[in-house]
Amino acid sequence: MQPTFFPTNKPTPFPTIANAVACPDPSEDPKEMPPGPVMLARSGPGKVCIIMKAIQDADGRLSAVAPVARSHNGERWTRYGGKFAENLFHGWDFDHHDVGSQITFPELSGDEKYFASSYSYSVE
Repeated sequence: MQPTFFPTNKPTPFPTIANAVACPDPSEDPKEMPPGPVMLARSGPGKVCIIMKAIQDADGRLSAVAPVARSHNGERWTRYGGKFAENLFHGWDFDHHDVGSQITFPELSGDEKYFASSYSYSVE
């Protein structure tokens, strides 16, 4: 994809998002993320944030959980390894900016949704 210097005739399939979405605090429940383009803020020091695809039941429990992306200790976002995440993103990867990393989450089928969840860790 080549950068443009003037407005395009049609909307771009990968618009740059100005505001980065932060992951929930490790003490909070997973946060639903809509499909489409999103700018994700990097995780904080001593934290890992994971984006997962899952099905949420009526009680809020998640099942069929599959991790698709992660940021840890303030590092840039990366796709999870393996064919599942690679196939889900159809070869797209993160576009990194000062405010965060951007990717377009593909539409999901049925009851599947994206969720962000954070965890604290320390290396001793």
